[in-house]
Amino acid sequence: MSGTTMADKVFGLDESLLERTVSRLTGECGGTIGSWTCHPMGSLDGNFVTDGVFRVEGWSETSAGPIPWSVVVKMIRPDRARDDSAHYNYWRREALVYGSGLLESLPGGLSTPLCYGTEEKDDGSVWLWLEDIADDGAPWGGAEFAFAARQLGRFQGAYLTGEPLPDHTWLNRAWLKSWVRQSRLHQPAVSPEAADSAVKLYGLGQLLKTYQDFSQTIDRWVDALGRLPRTFAHQDYYKNNLILLRSPSDQSPLGLTALDWQFASLSGIGEDLGRFFGLTMTKGQIPVSDFGRYGELFFEWYLDGLRDAGWRGDERLPRMGFLASCAIRSVWEVPKLIHKASAEDHRVSDGLQQPKESVERLIRITQQQMEMARQLSGLSGLM
Repeated sequence: MSGTTMADKVFGLDESLLERTVSRLTGECGGTIGSWTCHPMGSLDGNFVTDGVFRVEGWSETSAGPIPWSVVVKMIRPDRARDDSAHYNYWRREALVYGSGLLESLPGGLSTPLCYGTEEKDDGSVWLWLEDIADDGAPWGGAEFAFAARQLGRFQGAYLTGEPLPDHTWLNRAWLKSWVRQSRLHQPAVSPEAADSAVKLYGLGQLLKTYQDFSQTIDRWVDALGRLPRTFAHQDYYKNNLILLRSPSDQSPLGLTALDWQFASLSGIGEDLGRFFGLTMTKGQIPVSDFGRYGELFFEWYLDGLRDAGWRGDERLPRMGFLASCAIRSVWEVPKLIHKASAEDHRVSDGLQQPKESVERLIRITQQQMEMARQLSGLSGLM
C-alpha cells in the first residue's frame, strides 16, 4: 500500500484501520489504496479536549475502477481536570457515546455520522474515525431554524412518550449545574472601578441591576430544571454542529445530521432548546433586531416537534426549560460583557478607536436573556 509518509509520521494514522475503513466505504475487500492525504478541518488550536479534526481523503483501485473516498478523524486528548463524567465537558464522553452504539438508531428522524472505529493511542488520547458528511455552508434563515427546532422536538419528544432513555453512567445527569459551576470559576475578573466606567460608557446600570436580581435565583432555577421530565439531550445543538440534507429541487430541508456529541446528557424538556437559541444569538446567526421574534418562534417550532412525537403535556414545562436554560447563560455572558466593555472604555478614552460592534451585540444578547428571565419569573410556581 502507498500512502502519504509525512502525514503518517506527523499524525500517526493506523494504516490497518485506514484500510479497513476504506474497504467499508468502497465495499471492496482487498482493494488497493492508491494514495491519500490528510488536511485539518478548521483551526489546529483545538479546544479543551479536542486536539484537532482532520479529513483523510484519497482514492482506491477496485474492480469497478478508481473510487474516491474520505473519512474524518477526530483526535480527543485526555484532560485530568475533566476526567469525571459529572463534568459537563468530560473528556472521554464522545468516544464512549460513539463506541456504545447509542447513536446508531436515534428516534425522531435525527441522524449522526457513522463511526468506523475508535482508536486508543499510546499517549492516552482517543481518535474517532467518522463518516465525512459535507455541509453546503449556506446561511440559515427561518426555514432552516424551524426545521432544526422541530426536529429537536421530535427527537426529544420520543423519549417523553415511551422511547427508553439511555442509562449509561457516563451520560451527564446535571449538565447545566456543572456548566454554571465552571462558568463561575472561570468568568473574567473585572475591578469595581473598571466596571463602573464601563457602566457609564454604555449605560448598563439597569441591565446589571436586573442581572444581579436574577443571579440570586439562578441556583434555584437550575435545581428546578433538574425536576423537569427527562429526555436525551445534545447540549451543543446549533448550526455549527448540524448538517442539513436539502431537497435537490427547491433546497428545502429534508433531514438533519447532528455532530459533536461531547456534551450528551439526560436533561430537562426544553433545556436543549434554550442552549440552541442562546448559541444562535452568541454566534451571530440571527440579526439582533430579531432576537425577540426568533425566541418565540424557536419555542413554537420545538413545541410542534414535541406534538409530532405525541407529547401532550403542559407546555409550561418546556417553556420553563427553554427560558431558564437561555437566561442562565447570563452567568457567563454578563461578566464577559463587563470585561469587554471596560477594555473598550480604555481604548475609547485613549482615542484609539470607537466602541466595538461585538460589545453592542453582547449588550443586546444579555438584554434578551434578561427579558427571558422576566418571562421565567411568571413560571415560578413550577419551581
